[in-house]
Amino acid sequence: MQTTLAAATALLFIAAPAQAVLIDFEDAPQGTVGSSYTTRGATFSASRIIMGDYFVGPDNILSRQLCPYRAPFGCKGDLTVTCDNPVTDLSLTVDGANAANSIIWALVTFGDGTSDTIEFSDFQPLLTSTLSFAGLQSISSVRFSTNDDEGFSWDNFRFNEPNGIPEPASWAMMISGFGLAGAAMRRRISISA
Repeated sequence: MQTTLAAATALLFIAAPAQAVLIDFEDAPQGTVGSSYTTRGATFSASRIIMGDYFVGPDNILSRQLCPYRAPFGCKGDLTVTCDNPVTDLSLTVDGANAANSIIWALVTFGDGTSDTIEFSDFQPLLTSTLSFAGLQSISSVRFSTNDDEGFSWDNFRFNEPNGIPEPASWAMMISGFGLAGAAMRRRISISA
């Protein structure tokens, strides 16, 4: 009896697995979307955000990407990404480096309020690069800035939400756990009476 109750109680406390999120701007509206754009648990903010179709990578593939526009410099504006819930293992792609000495600075703010600046360099002109924050936990926001003459376009934001919405299998397990706990408690009450 106690074993059944303990097993049922253990099922109740199974944590939901991390939920992987990909934000690809292919379905975003084209053109100016204002100073912020929110989708899939993240808000992108800049003085002006433009969703544009750019030819990117060595194969010149047409891709819709986010441009933090700053007149008259193109996509050189600062971009802030704020997550609804702290995330882990953030990565993203950037396109448009115009010089090998281009730098992107990322001011990362964590869930506990602390922050750190990470510098990305060694870009190949006009090729897609991946910026990775692998291993960093509890990222609540990142503010990007660059010294590149024309700036960068941004795409393919990937991250894990540690406490994501439980998957259907997790819900089924929780409901089964409640049922087993209820049945064990009812049986225990019946035996006691």
